[in-house]
Amino acid sequence: MFSQYSSPSKYVLAVAVLACLFSPSAALAEKKPSSAAVPEVIKAAQKKYGMPSATKPTPAAVPQITSLTDLVNLQRQSCSWACVTSTFYDYRSVSMYRRRAGLHLGYDIAMQAGTAARAGWPGTVVSIAPWADGEWGVTVASSNGIEVTYGHIVPVARLGQVINVGDTVGTIAVNHVDVKMRGADGAYIPFGEKDKQAVMAGALQVQPVTSREQLMVAWLSAYNNEETVKEEVEARARENKLDQIERKKLEERYTEKRLALRNMEKYFEDGLVSRREVEQTRRNLENTRRDLLKVKTSQKENPSRIKKLQKQLDLCHKRTLKAQQEAQKRGLSWQDVQNFVNNLVAKDQNLSKTVKNYKKDKQDAYIQELLQVKSELSQCERTLSSQEELFEVGGLPQKEIDATRQRQKALQQRLKELQSKNK
Repeated sequence: MFSQYSSPSKYVLAVAVLACLFSPSAALAEKKPSSAAVPEVIKAAQKKYGMPSATKPTPAAVPQITSLTDLVNLQRQSCSWACVTSTFYDYRSVSMYRRRAGLHLGYDIAMQAGTAARAGWPGTVVSIAPWADGEWGVTVASSNGIEVTYGHIVPVARLGQVINVGDTVGTIAVNHVDVKMRGADGAYIPFGEKDKQAVMAGALQVQPVTSREQLMVAWLSAYNNEETVKEEVEARARENKLDQIERKKLEERYTEKRLALRNMEKYFEDGLVSRREVEQTRRNLENTRRDLLKVKTSQKENPSRIKKLQKQLDLCHKRTLKAQQEAQKRGLSWQDVQNFVNNLVAKDQNLSKTVKNYKKDKQDAYIQELLQVKSELSQCERTLSSQEELFEVGGLPQKEIDATRQRQKALQQRLKELQSKNK
């Protein structure tokens, strides 16, 4: 069932397929995506010219489950017909779940909605992040630094909970669970492949190579891994910031409404208000409590994880610099890399078609996010305008306005970042 996944040479190949979307330095900046950013292009270059091998893993780096077969059998305890429908090397275009095209970087296991998704490795829950409406990703970190994320599920596990193999981390939200593994250095791991040494090593270590082409592909692959981790760091930081703003606003509102209910109950005893008014105040308090609970469960992140991700990003950046330096020793520049990739594409009609589709997907994703941020910012500005009017007549506390202004500022910053990327 699983023999078709890949030959051992693909393990190191997979890392290279994730080409960079933006240049490693100001000198390499591009206004539009180049052919060098297309995963399939780099996959072709990797296959033709080869790449440095990964280092051997230490025993502590090997998780308890060492095959995709083991993981599927574990899920079959919940759903007897569970099966793999997508693997690490599958190419994915832009969708509601991802802003960039590229490799899947994980394994989809089809299962019945509502059945339990079980943890394949022990550890501690460090993140419960929203993926889409009604779908989350639960990340479990092991003591050796490896993290496994179970996506497209409804969380059952709690932030900080200790997880053992076989424990339920959540239930299937729609029709499958997406399992992704990443090493302590930020490199995604194709754990479902046959070459366990290459798989469990986790990261591509830049080794001496013999050809200019290998140096250029090594540069691309190292930078791509850095860019992937960077995107997650930025996304988590944005989510946390907006979550904190909303949570603080609702906590203050909840405190105020609890006080209001106590006052209304006293007024009722004194005959100053009706029972109906008291019950309406009680309903308002309950609605605020539910809103606050929703915010608390929609984004859970271990505060230390952002710092951990930043450390991973730093390691990725060092590998990129090392690859860049090795290439420059041979007189190679980023323009040489671009020329090399363009020449590769020009000789292959299938790659040329892939390049065109990739660039279209990337532009579509950019426009989609830009419109979404603009819409949220516009709604925020309308809310702020209404709040300021209420504040003028004494109908709203200053804290409500301050919270909305903080959100407005965060959205304005994101809009500025998006617009600068397209210049």
